[in-house]
Amino acid sequence: MASDSSHQVKLASFVVGVAGIALYLNTLGLGFCFDDETAIVQNKDLRPSTSWLELFKNDFWGAPMSYQASHKSYRPLTVATFRVNYALHGLDSSGYHLVNAVVHGFASGLFVVFCNVAFRESTSSFLAGLLFAAHPIHTEAVAGLVGRAEGLCASFFMLAFLAYVKAAKKHSTDWKWLSLCILSTIVAVLCKELGLTVIGVCLVYDLFAIQRSSLPVIVKWLSTGSMPRWVRSFSTRLAVMLATLVAIMMARLYIMKNVPIFLPFDNPAAFQSSPVRQLT
Repeated sequence: MASDSSHQVKLASFVVGVAGIALYLNTLGLGFCFDDETAIVQNKDLRPSTSWLELFKNDFWGAPMSYQASHKSYRPLTVATFRVNYALHGLDSSGYHLVNAVVHGFASGLFVVFCNVAFRESTSSFLAGLLFAAHPIHTEAVAGLVGRAEGLCASFFMLAFLAYVKAAKKHSTDWKWLSLCILSTIVAVLCKELGLTVIGVCLVYDLFAIQRSSLPVIVKWLSTGSMPRWVRSFSTRLAVMLATLVAIMMARLYIMKNVPIFLPFDNPAAFQSSPVRQLT
């Protein structure tokens, strides 16, 4: 029965993945627009004459991270995929759009597995995957080439979560899977900074889904000091994941060098008066 269920999830993931790609094949005839011009067409980090190491010194737009005017968007692995595109076909935009469609398809298929692990219901996971693949909210992230950062980050976010679920046991930890979780987290962050949030998702899922705890139970054992057996293994994972969080943030601050300066053109809401600024 478990084997049949696993086969169904794999089939559903494949179908959704193909659907995700097919839905965006109509973007292959599109060109570069808006931020694509800066991040791809004008970005010297994509050129063969530029060292690959520069990708890890510069921001998403090709400006040095130490430069005061840099927006500090640090996504070297996403830029690396653009560079591979450039090496294969220069500035022929169709190749870039094809990769974006494939990334979206991969993320859509992976979302089916993600939902099945999180909620343990294959039919609902399949329907959720189809909704994820077809939802118009993803249009900008797929049709806009710079949106590849979102698709890559989301994919490695989910891979990190799936690895964590494999690692987290009731009374033990599989360190191989936890190492893969940490590696996937780092890759997600290097695709887009938002990937760091997977650490919080993993820990919350561990506490309330894997350990089947609840807030009243946590309050009770904190007040009585009578902790269940699973706390020791969970605390170890908590310490490792928080250490990973701190290490990534410290590395990010070191690479950033200084605080970015934004103009009203970059983020109009940030320059509004209270309470509009806080509520936007």
